[in-house]
Amino acid sequence: MLRDREVKSISDLAKKERVSRTYLSRLVPLALLAPDITETILEGRQPVDLSTERLFSLMPLPLSWVEQRSVLGFSAR
Repeated sequence: MLRDREVKSISDLAKKERVSRTYLSRLVPLALLAPDITETILEGRQPVDLSTERLFSLMPLPLSWVEQRSVLGFSAR
């Protein structure tokens, strides 16, 4: 919705989705995860120690997908 300009801000998106702005602000950076990391997490094959709490504690994550893999404990591809 942000990308397609259906909403003007994270605040507007939070209102539309009925979640807090703070919560949504924590989720938005996950859209920048390397596609293979996202796929692995969705399939439940992430490193054993990669919990939601750990993921959020590592924010902000690097923009580099190579660095993300290293920080999050994924092997290089």
